[in-house]
Amino acid sequence: MPRINPVIVHEPWSFDKIFPYLKDAFGVMNEAYKIIYKEKSIHPYKKPANKKKWNLENSLTEDLVRIAETIPTELFYELDIESKNPKKKNRIDITIIYALGIGFEQRLGIECKRLKNNNRFCYEYHENGIKRFVEGYYSEKMPIAGMIGFIQEDSADEIVPNINRHLDKFTTIQPLKPVSLVEHVHFTFFSRHKRSGELGEIKLYHLMLDYIKLIVSG
Repeated sequence: MPRINPVIVHEPWSFDKIFPYLKDAFGVMNEAYKIIYKEKSIHPYKKPANKKKWNLENSLTEDLVRIAETIPTELFYELDIESKNPKKKNRIDITIIYALGIGFEQRLGIECKRLKNNNRFCYEYHENGIKRFVEGYYSEKMPIAGMIGFIQEDSADEIVPNINRHLDKFTTIQPLKPVSLVEHVHFTFFSRHKRSGELGEIKLYHLMLDYIKLIVSG
C-alpha cells in the first residue's frame, strides 16, 4: 500500500517541511541496508552467469528500496525507483513521493552511485551525481536532495576527501563534511552548492553504505 499523506499542496514546501522526509527515508534505508548486510554476507552479489551485462548499481538500489518499503516509517510517503522507467525524462534513481493531491505530488530525489577511492568513481559521483543537482537536471524545484554511495572498496574516510577534490569550486559553497543526520547512522555527510539562474542553492545529504564484503569482485 502506498504510504502517502493525502494532503493537497499547491506549492513546494519549505526546507523545514521537506527535510524530515529525507531524514526519515535515510533512516529507513539504513535499516534496509542492515537486513541486506546479514543476507549478502552469506550470499553476496555476483554477476549472473547467464547475463553478458549486469547493472550492479541498479541491483543494489532496487534491493534497498524493496526492503525499505517493508519497514514502518514515521511519516507518510512512498519510495519509487524512477531509473526503472526508461520513458521518464530526468530519471533519478529514487524518489520520495511525500505529498499527493488531485493532480499534484511532490518528489524528493535521491541519486545512487557506486564508490571506490579512485579518480574515476569519485569523478562520476560529482559529474553524474552532484553536478546534475547543481545544473537543475535533477530536483530543479527542490532546496534539498539526497545521494547514496555504495562503497565497494576503501572507506568513506578516504573517499570523501577525493570527492571533494573533484567538486566545482565555483558552485560549491560547502564541500562534503560529516553531519549527524540519523541516530546511530554513521557516515552521513552534508554539502551546499550554488545553482544557476533563479534556482538558488541546493543542500545535499549523502549516505555512504559499506558494501565491501557484500559484492564478489569480477
